[in-house]
Amino acid sequence: MKFSSYFWILFFLFKSISGFDLNPDDRDSVYNGIDTVTKGMLNYYNPSSHTFTAYWWMTGSSLNGMLNTYSGTKNSTNMKLITDALLANKGENNDFAPNSEKFDLGNDDQGIWGLTGMSAAEINFNDNETETSWAALAQAVLNEMSSRWDNSTCNGGIRWQIYTFNQGYDYKNTISNGALFQLAARLARYTHNDTYVDLARKVWDWSVGVGFVDLDSYAVYDGSNTASNCSTVTNEQWSYTTGVYLAGTAFLYNYTNGTSEWKDHLDGLLNRSLTHFFNEDKIIYEPSCETSNSCNYDQTAFKGMLARYLSYTMQLAPYTSETIMSYLHASAKAAAKACSGGYDAVTCGNRWTWNNGTWDNNYGLGEQLSALEVIQSVLTPQYTTLLSLDTGARSKSNPSAGQDTQVNYSVPAATKSDKGWAGFLTAFFSLIFLLFSIWLFF
Repeated sequence: MKFSSYFWILFFLFKSISGFDLNPDDRDSVYNGIDTVTKGMLNYYNPSSHTFTAYWWMTGSSLNGMLNTYSGTKNSTNMKLITDALLANKGENNDFAPNSEKFDLGNDDQGIWGLTGMSAAEINFNDNETETSWAALAQAVLNEMSSRWDNSTCNGGIRWQIYTFNQGYDYKNTISNGALFQLAARLARYTHNDTYVDLARKVWDWSVGVGFVDLDSYAVYDGSNTASNCSTVTNEQWSYTTGVYLAGTAFLYNYTNGTSEWKDHLDGLLNRSLTHFFNEDKIIYEPSCETSNSCNYDQTAFKGMLARYLSYTMQLAPYTSETIMSYLHASAKAAAKACSGGYDAVTCGNRWTWNNGTWDNNYGLGEQLSALEVIQSVLTPQYTTLLSLDTGARSKSNPSAGQDTQVNYSVPAATKSDKGWAGFLTAFFSLIFLLFSIWLFF
């Protein structure tokens, strides 16, 4: 083996154990950590398409993470990037359903983008630079999603997918319904309109009734197939689905001035989050895939979203802060230790609980986003107050947004010309296949 080969092996071994130290109690240390992780995240950003190189929903979630960075640090460096990306992806009908995503769009995708719109509205993000209302974008998403409420199976709920031709159309899942629940809860608080409370309660009651949310343990399960009329629930638990319902209850708790109904649900979901998705050292992880190192590209972003929702919970229900913050401090330090890979030695891994906090050779947008959200969540006490129209929010409400521009698609019937071409092409390729087979034989 040549000396250069030894050198590079030693180089990368050294890189794998040199994560950065983070002191959650030192603001400058946290700011430096945020900056380091964000730079890694932006390696996945494509300025020409205003999207991150990942599934489209992750662009929306990543922008939400960057909005939280701005909220916590007031650093305006990436304001233009965030604004341009939000506007570029809002779609031709101002509903976060752009034509570029038309054939792949799911209810969960659109719902997560709607929540990002609410995040921009609640902190008055750069609203003086555009005529677009962030709140109206979120309302359009809510109106379109709620119009897809499907009573034909499972006594209600919305499906995972919007279009019949996409795999997953026959599945009703918690993240789609949970996103609608949280969006309704946030719009209730933002607009002070109890119609949104009614919708949130409808989604909550259905989620409990169908067995997606277990009120005995507050476990939140993945979903169920419509073919079985949701009689059998998929028992996988994911951090972001528990978190999306948790934050929804926190918004309703805050809006209803601490009613026992929503406090009880908030406390139940919070306890479940802290006992099921954090290990004995209070480090956040994804038990359904992380211990086996089998998390897919989506799943690496989930625990960061739970950290985001825990941050909302602390803001809206301050009595939870002392309990939650100790978990976020431990997780932030572990995440920083695991951001020690790649050629730059700051690429973030997925598993923060393994091997004394070194890089696990995993990398991607989800890993960077999760580390970002966990690290910056320790700044929650200095986040911009989540505003409503009663407390200074400027993003205008439009309750009818999206009602005239429903996202629907049906495959048009084949014309006579279509059928003719289909027949010709079938015959043509059959002939080619036959001639090729004869050639091979002889």
